[in-house]
Amino acid sequence: MKKICMISVFVLCVLLTGCGQKKLLCTYSSSDSYRGSDNILVKFTFTKNGKIDKYITNEKVTFTDNYLKATEMSIDDTYKSAQDYCKNNISNSNYSKCNVTKNGNSITVSTEYKLSKMTAEELQKLNMTSYAEYSSDELKKQYEGQGFTCK
Repeated sequence: MKKICMISVFVLCVLLTGCGQKKLLCTYSSSDSYRGSDNILVKFTFTKNGKIDKYITNEKVTFTDNYLKATEMSIDDTYKSAQDYCKNNISNSNYSKCNVTKNGNSITVSTEYKLSKMTAEELQKLNMTSYAEYSSDELKKQYEGQGFTCK
């Protein structure tokens, strides 16, 4: 009975961790005492053949009161613009999702794409046709070239 329990725990752990699925995590942070801060997290998981399976982004922008006042922007207008972006550019479906949250002077935009499940038309609509073909090494090089830290 102990052996069966141990084997079951092992199998469950393997299933929950994605069976050794390759992942790439890239982060970027910047801050400016006038504008505020920008924190971006990008996560990729890859299929066995090395193509992108999932592509997840999470960007949190925090604005200072001085910046909002000087630009005559309100956090509510910025929130509405981010929601419009999601609505007009990323259709929420089984394979793509976009969510916007607001907390104080911060806006967070989270997206998730299941690229391996999308049709060619869906990839084209999101302008990700060639992007879906990138390898882990190509993505890492591209993001690090933009100032991200990847591991």
